Amino acid sequence: MTEDRRERQQPEPVGRFALWFALAAPVVIWVVFLNVGYVLIGMECYWSIFPFSAWGLSGLRLVLIGMTVLSAVGIILASIIGLANWRAVGGERGPQRDPTGRYRFMVIAGLILSGIFFLQLVWSSVHIILTDLC
Repeated sequence: MTEDRRERQQPEPVGRFALWFALAAPVVIWVVFLNVGYVLIGMECYWSIFPFSAWGLSGLRLVLIGMTVLSAVGIILASIIGLANWRAVGGERGPQRDPTGRYRFMVIAGLILSGIFFLQLVWSSVHIILTDLC
């Protein structure tokens, strides 16, 4: 009976790693960015762990800008993988490759989360440039 079921199942239109990466990576990247940033700001204000400066910016500000850029690259990579997943499941042509709609739902959710958390990353980074960190 299980052999019959396996024969009737269609192949997955998208690999599970790519599907889950596009869905979860933006959230995880933003949470790590936010928490590590708060820890670094607290340590800098209390112990002054970044004694260097460059281009008129403090060491902490440079580290946080670097973290922001790396986080943005990670979220954009998740978006690109999500777009590739969208094309793999058939895009707007309908459920030819995904009759249950599960993959299409997860791909759309991943693309929406990528956009939301990219905007949240930008919004979370505004204070790095505009305000005093300590």
